[in-house]
Amino acid sequence: MAPDIRFSEEMDIRVGGKTFELTWLGEGHGQDLIAVVVRPENVAFITDAAAPKRLPYRDFPRSDIDGWISQIETIESLDFDIMAPAHGNVGTKLDATDARVYMLQLRDQVLRGLRAGKTTDELAVSVTMDAYKDWGSYANWRELNVRGMAKYLIETGQVN
Repeated sequence: MAPDIRFSEEMDIRVGGKTFELTWLGEGHGQDLIAVVVRPENVAFITDAAAPKRLPYRDFPRSDIDGWISQIETIESLDFDIMAPAHGNVGTKLDATDARVYMLQLRDQVLRGLRAGKTTDELAVSVTMDAYKDWGSYANWRELNVRGMAKYLIETGQVN
């Protein structure tokens, strides 16, 4: 069955005493992410854009990382208390901020390294993001995050 309701930015759906506030997150980690805040519970269901204390997926495949950071800012602008991600543990709105700060710090460290003439291989070793070593997927995805960020910054011409 094909969808018969479409929206562009925001839409509310009321069912059985609940309100589902849908917000399109824009382009970034894909173009099809929607945050859903359920009232009166104030729970935000967030898929892929941010997860509590968990590194972003691998090397940011097919993503506009600056857009992804903007998606998280949109999440932060929503009114909710509990964040229920598609991956990882349930958290709070502050976890979205933490996810954005991680990406900004990673971006800053990789960009500074590239501008200093370091190779992606060198950065994959030196950019350790130690403050996040207790986050989920750190051991498996930290190096991939560094490599993906370097690739994105180089391909988008932000290194010069």
